[in-house]
Amino acid sequence: MDMNRDKSVVQVRVLLIMSFSHASDAFTAISPPPGLHRLKHYLQKNGFHCDVLDLDFEGHKLDDYLKRTLEGYYQVIGVNVTHFNMVETLNTTWQFHDAANQSGSPVTFIGGGQEATMNYQQVLKAGGLDLILSGFCEERLLQLCKRIAELFGKGAAVEGRFPIEELTQDMTGVAFFDQDGKDFNIPAPPLTNDEFRKLSYTGILDLDLPYFDYWEMTRKNTVEDMTFNRNVFIVETSRLYTTSHCPRHCGFCSSQTFLPASQDSNSSIIMLSAEEVHDLIVLDVKKYGAKHFIIGDDDFPVGNKAGLDRLSKLCDLIMESRRKGVLPSSLTFYMQARIADFLVRKDKRRVVNMDLLLKLKEAGFYTYGLGVETFADRLLKSPSVNKLGVDAQDCENVLDAMLDIGMNPLINIILCVPESTVEEMVHTIRVATRFIMKDCQANVTPIMSCYPGAPMLNRPEYKYNTMSWTIPKTGETIKIMKYFTPWDPQIAMIYDNLRDETAKTRKEIVKKTAVNFDTLPKPISALTIFITVARLLKDKALEEELDLAMMDMIERNHMQLVESEC
Repeated sequence: MDMNRDKSVVQVRVLLIMSFSHASDAFTAISPPPGLHRLKHYLQKNGFHCDVLDLDFEGHKLDDYLKRTLEGYYQVIGVNVTHFNMVETLNTTWQFHDAANQSGSPVTFIGGGQEATMNYQQVLKAGGLDLILSGFCEERLLQLCKRIAELFGKGAAVEGRFPIEELTQDMTGVAFFDQDGKDFNIPAPPLTNDEFRKLSYTGILDLDLPYFDYWEMTRKNTVEDMTFNRNVFIVETSRLYTTSHCPRHCGFCSSQTFLPASQDSNSSIIMLSAEEVHDLIVLDVKKYGAKHFIIGDDDFPVGNKAGLDRLSKLCDLIMESRRKGVLPSSLTFYMQARIADFLVRKDKRRVVNMDLLLKLKEAGFYTYGLGVETFADRLLKSPSVNKLGVDAQDCENVLDAMLDIGMNPLINIILCVPESTVEEMVHTIRVATRFIMKDCQANVTPIMSCYPGAPMLNRPEYKYNTMSWTIPKTGETIKIMKYFTPWDPQIAMIYDNLRDETAKTRKEIVKKTAVNFDTLPKPISALTIFITVARLLKDKALEEELDLAMMDMIERNHMQLVESEC
């Protein structure tokens, strides 16, 4: 980049920052953030320069980007704010504020993504942002860059900022505070099928993603053998997103409300066709040499007839391409889905759709991220979980069917569901352990986190814990939502002590093996949490039961036991 450009020439340059996710610490590979690279591609096709700083990938280069900001290189800095690492993101944002203020050049700070869209007032204030672009914002970002170029030409900046009214004039899909501190949230028009296809299909056919760089980093940072409990770890992994938003209505989740919140209206699910998804798969195999695909939609099958028909047609297209040699026979897929996607009605009963599962297996769909959350029937129907149309037996039936035909399901469990009793939590631990020992993957979340936009927040019976953070510029202390408080006092006690005690259990587990994982494989991590819960409950029988399962898991996966520790 030319740091010594002619200062008299106005050229709007954009920096888009992807928050820390610490995915590389979670026994998984990191990938380029497709949303930000899609924005970059859209701007560059329209004549604007754009850089992407993914802090997971290039966090070590943070100082370089701060230096560029200090030298007045960027005119727009956009931040993808995540609730999970909100404080870390805000601290980084204020580092860029300091650099921009010292540069003496006007810089417009913007936010985007789910958190910014559904928590716009707090994000604007806490991040010192000028405005938020909500929803799918490619066209709005382009419009903003054009507006900033015009204002630069007029010399319209006041104290290093452009008047917000001029920046946002005639714009939709934006949120901001005016000069008097009044907040405005102007919804975008409803997303159309044509717009979604332009953004998610035709607009990215010529998009270049830095997969090779990310894969090289993954090879350097991963442990020697990431294959564990039948999990197949493949470095050359590509990610696809094929639907507009989540169709489900889980009480704790905000994904379902992201697009409607940006439009201030309900929106039907928009899907790429099976043919379009197949085109993107072929593209990434030929262009990058992808060997595995993660389909990142919250519920790829969508759960309705159109979604399931699309899935079946995609399997046909993949198998046909394999027969023709267009796709390799070894190509595999991961999808996120729901238990209900794999059930059909037969003789007035819900049964597993074995025809669909067998077809998926033949097409290479090997791993499935399943939002089970709990194996307690009462909790599945509770407002916080709200898994409609399934019970715990359905969950077990689908998991058993997948395992029986050689699939590798990953079950997502929320341990401290707010309404849970100790008995229900222990039951879920025992059932989850049984499936882990059958070679399921398991991702255990100790507590139900609070996310702005989640339906639970509309119900006063659900209380939540907060953390305090002080805004550097104003000194104002704000409260950031963290997690929903368990109703049972004993479960609340368990969670309060779970982090520290799990760390102790983890050290014990690591000492018992000759392989020192920096991050434990998901099944071992899950059992570590379960053992810690048993200890906090002072349930010796459960603790011994889980200890035996842990030792069996370690031995069968060839993690050599250290005799002196066993």
